[in-house]
This record gives sequence, structure tokens and C-alpha cells, in this order.
Amino acid sequence: MAIKNALIEKNIIPVIKDQSESARLAGFGITAPFSQEVFVHDDEKINAVEIIKMII
Repeated sequence: MAIKNALIEKNIIPVIKDQSESARLAGFGITAPFSQEVFVHDDEKINAVEIIKMII
């Protein structure tokens, strides 16, 4: 959530994909817990990467 909130503060709207949560909700086993993917628009990528580097 920290990454998502930091990106939103800079007017970058991310899409977060969580395969394990999707699998859990569908009734399947969790394959990779705590594995999430962050997607941003191409023209926001450079700024998003810099923000994420500061957090990590």
C-alpha cells in the first residue's frame, strides 16, 4: 500500500495485480503469496520507478 499511496500522491494511478489474492478469491490455492505487480502508464514509468526506488 505504501507504493500505491506514494504514486497516487504524485498523480500516478497504478494498477496493482495480486495473483495470489485472485486465486484465493476464486477458490484456488495460493501459488506465490505476497507477490504483486505494479503497472503504470508508459509516460509515467520513469517517475514511478524513481518513487518506488525511494521506498524500497
